[in-house]
Amino acid sequence: MRMRLANGVDLTIREDEGHKVLIFSQNVRALDLEPNEATHIGASLYRSKNSVVFPNVVRLLEAGFFDTPKTFKEIGEAIHRESPEVRSNSVVMVLRILCGKGLLSRTGKRCNYVYKKAK
Repeated sequence: MRMRLANGVDLTIREDEGHKVLIFSQNVRALDLEPNEATHIGASLYRSKNSVVFPNVVRLLEAGFFDTPKTFKEIGEAIHRESPEVRSNSVVMVLRILCGKGLLSRTGKRCNYVYKKAK
């Protein structure tokens, strides 16, 4: 993946022997990222050929799991039944993406969100 950041730095993310490598077009000590850039980079770092989180959450959505509000704990338990190796932060990222696309809605306060199928 390649992208030009708002601050003019070019970033390339590639996979090398199963590890993600970030390559910057110039020396960088600290980097200020726009929120959408951070989300995009985070998704790229967690994405792999064996990714199962996104399809599992979409399958739950299509099966009506989100027709009633679900807590993060309930969602995590449903995902871990099929894929115990999935990390919680990967689930958070997918939920955030689906909310951004308008497929899920999120209500409540931070750390206590409830997710439901968007109308």
